Amino acid sequence: MRLGTGALAVIAGFAAILALSGCTQAPSGGYGYEPPLQGWNGGNSSMTRPSRMLAVDQDEWEAMWRLIGLPPPRELRTGEELATAVFLGPHQGEALRVLIEGLRQDGSSLEIVYRAQSPRGDNASGSGFATWTSPWSVAVFRRRGSEPAVLRLGS
Repeated sequence: MRLGTGALAVIAGFAAILALSGCTQAPSGGYGYEPPLQGWNGGNSSMTRPSRMLAVDQDEWEAMWRLIGLPPPRELRTGEELATAVFLGPHQGEALRVLIEGLRQDGSSLEIVYRAQSPRGDNASGSGFATWTSPWSVAVFRRRGSEPAVLRLGS
């Protein structure tokens, strides 16, 4: 589903280009980052723990979408775009959704700015019972400069 309208393990190719550090969510009314060109989110993926990923070519893009269990919605323009994914991991209780709001680049370091939120302030089923979800979000950004060496999470 497109933003605005509504994994079992980290792949070795991603691990080679990622160095993960602390994790926080986007500041309210965040600014100072580049918004995504396009994005998607959903309530379930195969990821069994919180994870973040970066795709810089078509193979990594397709691997990212296999973890979600869906075919890629389009081609990733290698050399022109990069994609990020945020997986919150299994969550029981109030339904959550995760939205990637932007990307900050500082030299070879890349920071994903995202927000986890309750879409309606109640559980997704509306039945009064807690449900299990595994929220995810994917966003595509214009690629600027060289491949990042470090991926930081939050702000």
